[in-house]
Formats: sequence, C-alpha cells, structure tokens
Amino acid sequence: MFIILFLLLNSLLFPAEKFTIDEALHLGLIEVSVTAYTDTSEHEMNMGRTLFLELTALDRPLRIELRPGTFFASQDTGVQDQILIEERVLSLLPGKSIGLPLFTMCTQKYNAAPSVGDQFRVNGLASAEMTGLADFLAEKGYQNNEGQAAMWMLTDAESYENIVGQDEKAVNEIRKFMAGMTERQIPLYRPEVIESGSMIRKLSMVFRVRLKKSGTGKLVLYHPDGTVYRVLKEEGEMPAGRYEITFRAESSNLQPGNYTAVLHMNGMILQQEIYRVR
Repeated sequence: MFIILFLLLNSLLFPAEKFTIDEALHLGLIEVSVTAYTDTSEHEMNMGRTLFLELTALDRPLRIELRPGTFFASQDTGVQDQILIEERVLSLLPGKSIGLPLFTMCTQKYNAAPSVGDQFRVNGLASAEMTGLADFLAEKGYQNNEGQAAMWMLTDAESYENIVGQDEKAVNEIRKFMAGMTERQIPLYRPEVIESGSMIRKLSMVFRVRLKKSGTGKLVLYHPDGTVYRVLKEEGEMPAGRYEITFRAESSNLQPGNYTAVLHMNGMILQQEIYRVR
C-alpha cells in the first residue's frame, strides 16, 4: 500500500513528460522489447497486429508517443521490416511496464513474413514518403490490403494496379493520394463488370509477378462473402524470376456480387483483382 501511495504522490509531484519512443530510447528513459507474436501456423503475415511492444519506464513517469510511420527493423535481415499504421500515447509510471499489440504493415514484400518470437528494434521514423502514407492510412482507417499494396508501391516499386479491393471508394482515395505523392498519373479503379450467369472463362486473369526468392503459388477465386469459391490454379516450386500467370476455367455460372481473384505466394497475398457480377 505504501508503494502504491508513493507512486501516486510521485506522479502528482512530477507530471509525466512526453517523448516519442525514439527520443525516450535515445535518452535512456525506457526499456523496449518488440517481438512478432501472431500465430503463423496457418498463414504468413505481412500486415495486421503483427508486433507486440513492451515498454518499461526506468525512473520517472512518462507519456510515450507512437507515431504512424515509426519503423521497426527486424533483427533477422531475411525477415520483413515493419511500419506502424496507428497512433498511440502510452502513460507509464516509474518501474512499471505496459504491453500491447501494434498494427503494422510490411516494408519488404519479398522477405520472409515474421514468425512468433522474431525480434525487432525501434528505428525512428521511416522515410518522409512512407511516413506520409502511414499517416494517411492511419487517419482514414485503411489498415487493409489496399493500404498494404500502396506501401509496397513505395517500398518495392510495385504497380498501382495492385491497389484494388471490395471498397471502391477506399481504393480510389488511396490511388488519388498515391498519385499526388508520386506525381504520377494513376487512373481511378473500376472493377470489371460481367453480366450475371457469365462464365469464369470470360474473366481474363493475368498476373505478372517478380519473385526475389523461390516459392509456391496459388490462384484463388473468393465468393462475395469472403469464402473460397474455387482454387483456380496451383503452382509448384517456382525459382526466383519473373512470371506471367494466366487462368482460363471451364464453364461455371456466377451469381451477382464482387468476386476477388487472389494470387498467393508462400501464403502471402501478392496480387488481387476484383470482378463485379451484376
């Protein structure tokens, strides 16, 4: 009881100072542990609440600011670095710790996805462009595949054509933002429209990909409710290189709705296209 009263009195007499996490680390005010913690037994991760952060204040009350764009470098150079896509302010008492999961996105598409226990270190803010995009995605709440595709456009020189999804408004807001940031002409996204009852073979599915390391691929068509409609094609072990993956199916009627064709490589979403059936 005495210790609790002492800590409360101390926090009243000495109000918590506010620092960014990078500043607090540089000044030696906190101890930090960052690890990958999401279960990867069924799929690899490149986005989501992938990292777990634990902070300890050493000798004074603190308010620690986590800004969108905070960069987490993997201790293993073969594992994807991560960038924060949310804003947090954490209050800490002296000698006390706090732990929480963080929403991050991958900044190295072709490295291995994090596995449970992988270690990361705080490495300041990312580049101005990456931080600007992280700010935009956090403000809009676009913590999704469309946002990840935009991040890979900056970090891996991926095409804007990969910025697609079910939410046409969100996709086009992201495309407009990327057009302004990169000073490029990026057209608005319009899902291909097909008449109800059309055949899958009328969907022209062509995916052009570049692999920096070998892997296995799978092309999957998802039903509008998000469930798997059909595995369209599976590729065996593919060496590093450039590929064009095409698909033409046997006849199969489609009901109205938005269908998503997704190319998975090593469990990760590499590219996707939306097909709207009306």
